[in-house]
Amino acid sequence: MAQIAIIRCLGISFGKICKLIHMIHGRFINISTLESICGKVAENCRDEYDRLVKTLRNSPAMYGDETGWFFIGKHFWVWLFRNYDTIIYHIPSTRSKLVAEAILRDFDGIMVSDSHPIWSGVGGSHQRCLFHYFREMYLTLKENDSEEYKPFFNHLHKILKDTISVGEDSNGMVSEDII
Repeated sequence: MAQIAIIRCLGISFGKICKLIHMIHGRFINISTLESICGKVAENCRDEYDRLVKTLRNSPAMYGDETGWFFIGKHFWVWLFRNYDTIIYHIPSTRSKLVAEAILRDFDGIMVSDSHPIWSGVGGSHQRCLFHYFREMYLTLKENDSEEYKPFFNHLHKILKDTISVGEDSNGMVSEDII
């Protein structure tokens, strides 16, 4: 069951998993059995998933992001929620703000994310991801290479880089204390 769940998490279709099982083990298994196995694995992991969500909700700060994902011709959204030492992925078919609100219910810490409106109001306060600032600065520099903007760009770039380096630990991770 664990092998099937791991293979499925790699994005391998049920049909291909059936073929793999036959090739490796010489056994035939149908897709409905695989679906049932994956459902049982998910059911068995539910307590651990709930524990991770609770850990995130009690964090002083959390990073969130969402991105589109096509899987077997259908569009899903991969939502990422992480703090300094915990990460979960949630993959619904919607990008609705309701997803973030459901996962992070009662989260009162600092929400670090991009500037998409779905993150507004999630958490006690909000901080834009510093790397989004860098991207916007470089895009602006590309479009506006005026002599007035270049010194401003350099000064702001240094401030942001210094901010990141102040909070880095020996592994290069930025501490939640700095956020």
